[in-house]
Amino acid sequence: VTIAAAIALFTYFFCAHSIADPDIWWHLKDAQILVQQHHWVRADQFSYTVTGSPWVNSEWLSELLFYGIWKIHGVTSLFFGYVVIVELMMIGILTLAYRASGSIKASALATGWAVVLAVVNFGPRTILLGWACLLALMFVLWKLMKDGDAPLWTVPLIFLLWVNLHGSWLIGLIVFGIVVGSGFVSGRWGKVVAEKWTPGVRRRLWITSAAIVPMLFLNPYGYKEVFYPFDLAFRQKLNVAHVVEWASVNFHEPRGKIVFALLLALLLLALAGRRQWKLAEVGMAGFGLYMSLTYVRFLFPAAILIAPILARQMDFMPPYKREVDRSWVN
Repeated sequence: VTIAAAIALFTYFFCAHSIADPDIWWHLKDAQILVQQHHWVRADQFSYTVTGSPWVNSEWLSELLFYGIWKIHGVTSLFFGYVVIVELMMIGILTLAYRASGSIKASALATGWAVVLAVVNFGPRTILLGWACLLALMFVLWKLMKDGDAPLWTVPLIFLLWVNLHGSWLIGLIVFGIVVGSGFVSGRWGKVVAEKWTPGVRRRLWITSAAIVPMLFLNPYGYKEVFYPFDLAFRQKLNVAHVVEWASVNFHEPRGKIVFALLLALLLLALAGRRQWKLAEVGMAGFGLYMSLTYVRFLFPAAILIAPILARQMDFMPPYKREVDRSWVN
């Protein structure tokens, strides 16, 4: 509890005491149109030159949540609402890292690092709800990797929620594929090991994978919303080229130096650490680093993916001993 409170306080320190995010205002307007006019926004109503163009609002459900928070007490509730979401997510990362590693000290260090990287998405932003879905998915996948069993029935439901919250669901699908695929091979390559899923788990994973696909199409825009992430990646070149968050990590800035420190830490742990690396861990760490180094906006999901791996590899941390704890010092 003390460490969770410390992480919460550390997180609040990085929360800007404002809601100066340019996107939140048109998100609130979208939600207002949906609530007051009772129809989905299917055409651009805000751009002067392309008004009326077909438009897919892939974040409508997130907008409704923030609109509900906004209606409570305007700017004040919007600020505290996003802070609560961020705080819960950071404590969630701490819990995930602890379940993966069994070391609360290593988990606290890994989560502190995650907080610093995740700052790039702090604010009243719809993308936070997408990363919350990724965090929920990681709880299921880590339980599966650690125990050989997990409530896989929740995975399609996570994607059903995710596709209506934010277009980042495609990242979750890739992560799911990495973890599932790693269990279809077995072998040892230095410190990297892989074990095959049991026949029963393989059958459940096939069923889960098949169930995810129809869930993605349960949205107000049908196939258009499913293909929106691909449209953004391959057709909206100007959007990607001119938005700061889509830039690569700049290693001359403080954030870039923190990312470099992470790379160095992972390298040293891989070389000198005593624990083996699961093939799924290598895949998730590699994918997280690729995303975050290529696009700054993906530092948050990289933190979710790598924090439990980092905590697991820091096996040099002394274990927590309750009998020598001094709660009054804490």
